[in-house]
Amino acid sequence: MRKALSNNIIVLFIIKSLLIILLLFFFSCKTQKEVLVNTDNSLKRTPKIIFLNYTIEFLENQNKKVTLTNKIIKDGSFKASLNTSQNKLQGDLKCNQVTTAGKILETKIIKNPLLKTVEYLDDNKMFHSKRLELKKASFSLRLKLLPETSYISISEIDSLNPNIPPLLKTKISP
Repeated sequence: MRKALSNNIIVLFIIKSLLIILLLFFFSCKTQKEVLVNTDNSLKRTPKIIFLNYTIEFLENQNKKVTLTNKIIKDGSFKASLNTSQNKLQGDLKCNQVTTAGKILETKIIKNPLLKTVEYLDDNKMFHSKRLELKKASFSLRLKLLPETSYISISEIDSLNPNIPPLLKTKISP
């Protein structure tokens, strides 16, 4: 009986030892990275690029009409580029990113798409350039979409009347 009791004690000791070893093994295999849960709503938004395609046409009553052809919003950002000068000329277009409150976030100048300059060689192999006034033309924009932007407005630059209403407002869905 004493031998059976000592055998039971040895078996219990072995089982307890194995259980302790398994528990130590289980708890020692946890990952070293701690997962942080961000409960703050100020998560960084991924940068977005918006591609806009428009057509513009010159109407008979001397007005211009701009129509949105295509709008694509994609994740991404621009590479660093040189800052190009944005000289405003009469008849050029102005593209504004605007908030719901009407605050202009960013402005981009678009050369008048209805005016094209073509260069050609004449019979004497001399270069000439000619300015063409088109009735209808297409133009495209690629912009870094700012998170606060609600819509994009296209308006004509008019030095005589700087407060003319936009030719088109494009709503940007969230």
